[in-house]
Amino acid sequence: MTYAVRYQSQGGKTKKVAQILAQTLGVEAYDLDTPITEPVDYLFVGGGLYIKRYNQAIKDYLEGTNLSLIGEIVPFATCNEFSNVIKQIRKFCKTNNIKCAEEDLCIKWVLEGMLDIGFRGAEFTPELENRIKEFAKKFLA
Repeated sequence: MTYAVRYQSQGGKTKKVAQILAQTLGVEAYDLDTPITEPVDYLFVGGGLYIKRYNQAIKDYLEGTNLSLIGEIVPFATCNEFSNVIKQIRKFCKTNNIKCAEEDLCIKWVLEGMLDIGFRGAEFTPELENRIKEFAKKFLA
């Protein structure tokens, strides 16, 4: 199996999630400026939610991706109570007839520096890191 991880991150949380996913999968995580140039079985793509809207950078990235190179898209996001980024990726997959993983990873947070499910300021707890790793392992062959 081949994997790719692409992300969009403003504050660094999504980048950290992407790096943990990539490390678990044995690949590098790249931001959305790095296109997919070779076939991959799984493309993990994610970003954050800003002001309850869709993530335009993810929309642009997916629209500019050669979908014939992608076997399946795996959505992930860092967000507050809304998971519109994942809904956005799922809608794109459905509209473009590309397989989307049944499972996704949504890391929810409240406000910068507030404890929710794993953030302590800018640090990730071991429990949160383990959750991210376990999610990635579900896709390992």
